[in-house]
Amino acid sequence: MVVAISAGACRDLKLNRADSIRFIQKYSNLIDGIEIGFGSWEEALNYTFEEDTLKFVKSLKFKSIHMPVSNDKYDNNIATKKVLSKVSEIAKEINANHLVFHPNTIKDYSILDYSLNNCIENLNSKECNKGFQTVQEIRKVLEENEELGLVLDTCHMLEVGIDLKDFLELKDKVCGIHLAVQWIQGERLRTHGFLQENKEQLEQIKPLLKLNVPKIIESDFYPTKVTMIEKEIELIRHFENK
Repeated sequence: MVVAISAGACRDLKLNRADSIRFIQKYSNLIDGIEIGFGSWEEALNYTFEEDTLKFVKSLKFKSIHMPVSNDKYDNNIATKKVLSKVSEIAKEINANHLVFHPNTIKDYSILDYSLNNCIENLNSKECNKGFQTVQEIRKVLEENEELGLVLDTCHMLEVGIDLKDFLELKDKVCGIHLAVQWIQGERLRTHGFLQENKEQLEQIKPLLKLNVPKIIESDFYPTKVTMIEKEIELIRHFENK
């Protein structure tokens, strides 16, 4: 089993991208991979690795890139081609296993770089994500674009209220799983919690943990939760031979 950490999980630690990678490196003896991402097209276009972070990322078994999810749409235009070209360079530099897009940001799938593995993910309950939340909606996109894979997001799935058994119908298209659940903070129901914080939802997603695809931790690393990271990795590894 491949266990990876999303660099986006470090946002609440107030670390820049390089320091987020260095933070994840502290767990290099426990994990197999990393997912890096960009908040905007501009950030992607201007990104270069620092020498030590590039060496660490390249040393890992698994690498993925989360494409920017800002208001810009991927379409057949010069701006799109520039950002896709830049990310393709980064992906090839680190030998990335796949890129993952939010499908509501793609207007024209034909312009993607199909020398790379491109994936979409199921989205959360926000109004702007309608059309890309249910199994039926995601299946339609995958059937219309046969070269795409799927990164299954458990927190989005749980937030929308979808039975994971339905998503298992698409297991042959799954290239990875973004792992997180909902958690309670006071009277608020929050997203991107650790699996260990919601035993009921952990029970629901257990069949997904048995799939032989990379598991990417997307829980939010609040400073008070950093001590939970090793236990989370151990919990996911527990299902390796189940």
